[in-house]
Amino acid sequence: MAERGAHVFSCGYQNSTRFWFPCVDSYSELCTWKLEFTVDAAMVAVSSGDLVETVYTHDMRKKTFHYMLTIPTAAPNISLAIGPFEIILDPYMHEVTHFVCPSFFHYSNIPRHSFTKFLNFMKKF
Repeated sequence: MAERGAHVFSCGYQNSTRFWFPCVDSYSELCTWKLEFTVDAAMVAVSSGDLVETVYTHDMRKKTFHYMLTIPTAAPNISLAIGPFEIILDPYMHEVTHFVCPSFFHYSNIPRHSFTKFLNFMKKF
């Protein structure tokens, strides 16, 4: 699947979080979260919160990403993306990390530079 650039992501459609993980799917129910995603070894799981650790299985065929979301958050505001992403640190803003599908890697410089210019513009206000 990684060779074909297969990926999946959640979207924040109203009250749809319960379709991909068990939760109280309401914007008024805030809580902290411990999130674990087990994926193929060639994939990367990106989610809300802080990545605490990544643990490989004994046969090295899968890995589990452990995230902690310590700020009370409603389930509909949690996101997830899984894919064979290239991880790129932004050369202009070191606090920004880009996750790019390999098939779109050749496009990655254009939006990244534009995004950085946009954020710098917004900082002025």
